[in-house]
Parts: sequence; structure tokens; C-alpha cells
Amino acid sequence: MTILIITLLGLALRLILAGQSLWLDEAASVVIASLPIKTLFASLAGDFHPPLYYLLLKPWLSIAGQTEWLLRLPGILIGTLTIPALYYLVKQTKLKVATLAALFLALNPLHIYYSQELRMYSLSALLAVLTWYFLSKKKFFLFTLATIASFYTFYLSIFILASQWLYMLFYNKKRIKPFLFSNLIFVIFCLPWLPTLFSQLKGGGYLTTALPGWSALSGDLSLKSLVLIPAKFSLGRISILPKNLYYLIIALVLAFVSLLFVLTLRVKRSKLFLFWLFTPLVLAILVSTVTPILGYWRYIFLLPAFSTLLAIGISYLPKKTFALNLSFLILLFLFSNLFFITNPKFHRENWSSFAKLVKQKQDTLLIVNFTDAFAPLKFYLPNSKVFPTQVKLGQTRGDIDETLPPLITPDTTIFYLDYLSDLTSPDRSILIWLETAGLKKSAIYQFEGLGAVYEYQAP
Repeated sequence: MTILIITLLGLALRLILAGQSLWLDEAASVVIASLPIKTLFASLAGDFHPPLYYLLLKPWLSIAGQTEWLLRLPGILIGTLTIPALYYLVKQTKLKVATLAALFLALNPLHIYYSQELRMYSLSALLAVLTWYFLSKKKFFLFTLATIASFYTFYLSIFILASQWLYMLFYNKKRIKPFLFSNLIFVIFCLPWLPTLFSQLKGGGYLTTALPGWSALSGDLSLKSLVLIPAKFSLGRISILPKNLYYLIIALVLAFVSLLFVLTLRVKRSKLFLFWLFTPLVLAILVSTVTPILGYWRYIFLLPAFSTLLAIGISYLPKKTFALNLSFLILLFLFSNLFFITNPKFHRENWSSFAKLVKQKQDTLLIVNFTDAFAPLKFYLPNSKVFPTQVKLGQTRGDIDETLPPLITPDTTIFYLDYLSDLTSPDRSILIWLETAGLKKSAIYQFEGLGAVYEYQAP
């Protein structure tokens, strides 16, 4: 009964703000999933994600249409199901903190946010829990299926398999033969996808080269990236001003979490969750010496282990301080959630409001510093005229003087979107072109997450 209440609480929290506008990556999910199957597979060469999530999303699009909360509903339900799944995994390990671990995951602000995300992150977290559950139950057939599904959902889930290898070698050598056979089947099922994966890896290298700021944005090997992982795992996607106060809060939270994790070292049955949490992070650091992958959002599949280790650590505190520390952690999660909910600046990019503005005009031209229309424009404004200013990322096209003026009539309203320009066009050459061409700037708008949008009219 208790786990049912916790699960329903988790569902309620994940439904709050589910109707936010889709942001860039979410709209990209819809655009890719909307493609015909053959085209969908071909498009993934430039996406750096495997196909399973998009294939699962595809049939849902015809039901959800353009209703944001309905589009996000499968991810919300998957995120919610991860709560009881973790509960039964922890119970399987004979730890007496299953309810507490489930409660912490239900309240975790980062898991709530990414359960709402129209991406593969919540599914990768559920599959991570299932692979560990089936492995602990010695159900190797189901373990193999879940591991294959996990790989075809999110590539970095391979780090979970690496942690399971270490765990089996140190703590369960008796079952290594069926585990080896399971891995062999897994490799066989992954082989057909390797050519696409290699093609995607080349695309990732191109982004790092073409856009100098991409590495930092993607999670380069830096102290900031490393600190953000436990900080965001604990506080979610909020920040606090002044910054010095935020840094102090992060330091205190990290010290508290570190203490709890040290306490878990005394518990033999916590080793599964320690391997689960720390092996992928060590591997991520090693890989990030070559390519940046330390963005905290990529490791949502570690949050169930993080929540469980917090529960174990709390349970091993002195009884006199147990209630106080438990209350502190619960209040921290609740505060982070409430602070996020009540502050729109933390919410997703507000493309839907921009689309409403554009639809009020008769004849519009949208100018973007990118190689194509942004995915949210394709979702919210599929019939609008969009002028991409770049032939390659970071490279402005040289025929602006010939191609842009014919698109502008006396009745045309031009919207120049500064979105991503810090990354793709820091010199704002097109904005300068618009100013020097004699166009009349009639307004400047600010939409959450989009930055400045400049409106121009023909003179």
C-alpha cells in the first residue's frame, strides 16, 4: 500500500507542468519519429541516438497530435513506473530501505524533470533498473532482452553493462557462464547497428570541430561538469542568486551526500548500487578525454542508484539524527521542486508563445542562424517560410545578398531569431546585414529560453 501511495505521489509531481512548450530536442524527437520508417533510419546518422525510442514514439504521435502534455504522457508513465521497479529491485537485494529509495526517486527533482522530457532518458532509467533486477533474479533471458532494449534506447547504457561485468566478477562468479552467454547474444543483436553508430560518431566529431563552444555545452572534462552531476542529481535544474549562495548550497549538499555515500561502504549489499553509480561515471570521465559526454542529463539512468545509496546512508546514521537528516533530504527535494515550478525562467524554451506571435501576422519570414529550420519551428509553424543563414554549422552562406532580398516584400514581417547564435554565429553577421539593408526594426521580443527575437518590416 505504501509503495502505491509513493508511486501516485510520483505521478502527480510528474504531471505538474507537463503542458510546457516543447523545446529544441523534444521537437526533434517528434520530427524524427514522424518520418517514414526508411527515412527515419537514414536520418539517425546525424542524430547520435539509437532508433528504439523513436520507433516507440511514432505510433503515439497520431494519438497525441500537438498536445504537449499528451505527447509527454508515455515518458511520464515510464518515469513513474521506475519508482516501483526500483522498490522491488532493492527488496530483491534484501536491503531494508526499499520504501525510502522509492520515495527519494519519486521526489527527485531531476528525475521528475526528465520523466517529462520527450526524449529517451526516462526509458533508459527504467531499463537500467530492469537489467539489474533481472540480473539479481538470475533471469538471464529477460536480462538479455532488457540489455538489448537499453542499448537501442541510449548508447551510454553500455556503461551499465560494464558495471554489471565488474559486479559479477567480484561478487557473483558462480553465475558468470550464463552472464557471458547473455553478453554474446547481446553483441550479436548489436552488430547490425554498428555501421550507423560509426557514422554517428563521425557526426559528433564534426560538431566539436565546427562549433568551438560545443564541447563545454556538451559536458567537457572540467571541474564544472564533474560538480554539476551530483549537484543536479540533488537539486534538479535550478540555480539560485546570488551565485555565491548557490555555490555554498552546492558545497553543503555535496558534503552531506558524500557522508551518506561513505556510510554505504559499510554495507555489503550496497555494492550493486555503488558499482551501478560509480563505474559509469569513471568510464564517462575516461571517454571525455576524447569526446565531451559529461553532461549531467545523460546520466538519468544513474538516479535510481543515487536514490538507493542516499536511502542506505540515511538508514545508517545514528538514530538520534535519523529523523532530522531524513527531513532535511525530503525538504531539499520538495524545495527544489517548488522553486522550479514557481520560476518560469527554469522552464523549457517557450516556442509555443513565439508561434502564437507569428500566426498573428499575414506574411512572415523567419531567419535562423542554423543550417535548417529549428525542430520547434517545424512542429509549431510547419508552413512558415524559414531562411537558414548557414551552409554548414558555423559557416554563413555567401549568397545572402542574392537569396534573401527576393523573399522580402512590402508586406513581409521578418523575425530574426538570435537563438543559438552565441554558438553558431557569435559575430551576428546577419543581424548586422538586416540593420545595414535599411529594414525597419519594429520590435524586440524576449521568450523564455529563446533569447531575443527581432521583428523587422520593409522600409
